[in-house]
Amino acid sequence: MEKKSPAKDKEDNYQADVNMVLKNDSNSSTGRNIEVTLPACSHSEANAGSIEDRPLICLLLLSLTAIAGHGAHFPEETLAKESALLRPKVLLAIIARNAAHTLPHYLGCIERLDYPKDRIALWVATDHNTDNTTAILREWLKNVQKAYHYVEWRPLDHPKHYSDEIGPKHWSNSRFSHVMKLKQTALKTAREKWADYILFVDTDNVLTNEQTLNLMIAENLTVVAPMLDSHTLYSNFWCGMTPQGYYRRTPDYIPIREWKRTACYPVPMVHSTFLIDLRREATRKLAFYPPHPDYTWAFDDIIVFAFSCKVAGNC
Repeated sequence: MEKKSPAKDKEDNYQADVNMVLKNDSNSSTGRNIEVTLPACSHSEANAGSIEDRPLICLLLLSLTAIAGHGAHFPEETLAKESALLRPKVLLAIIARNAAHTLPHYLGCIERLDYPKDRIALWVATDHNTDNTTAILREWLKNVQKAYHYVEWRPLDHPKHYSDEIGPKHWSNSRFSHVMKLKQTALKTAREKWADYILFVDTDNVLTNEQTLNLMIAENLTVVAPMLDSHTLYSNFWCGMTPQGYYRRTPDYIPIREWKRTACYPVPMVHSTFLIDLRREATRKLAFYPPHPDYTWAFDDIIVFAFSCKVAGNC
């Protein structure tokens, strides 16, 4: 996908087209993964071995020659084995509303992820609850906060309802707006904390595969999502979208969803649980709120983000 310029003493320029890739693995256990990628749109590096390196190297050689000329003898030096690299820093964003019935299972799976907790920061927000969500999250954070690198706790006890909602399951415009703002704040915090990745996991998504985070990181892709299983054909990805940004069923969906096809596939949408590699230059243009100036599709957080990925990759 990348082609290096042969010109000397010039920056190498890399250009990648946008694609979101869906990958499933028939060999993994419950919680098998599908990855969706958005390559960085551009990147440049200075050529290795720049001219600034050479004077220092020459000085070292001259110094050693001068000392050796006076009959100095040096024992043979062996290069010590380097220690292992620390794992990348991950900010895990948890946004909960009326999730008391799923939190025990959800939080248990979060704790059991096979990843160093001191390399994970927790960003947890909850609001508009009519159940015990706030108390459960507060108690959990109190018990685990010392194990994790950093904890940011953002509870809001009032109000308990959105003014324009029909009921607690209704996604009104004010609710969409609020959730998009929360996700944007979490993304902003991850950037400010110099996190390498940000992981969003909805509270009704139970990651039973303890290797989920490791598997996503190992793909070394910009946007990665595990394909979530359910008792229906519903999952956390779309294989097609209409020109108006709505869901479109394609012939590819069922074979992928039922694990009859296992490979990487371009898809226009992932949601609910996904990992963003913030080290990629293209992610600087990703946003949940406000929607892009050219956005004309439905006011929905998952569609707004899909459009943002599309635009970021076309720049």
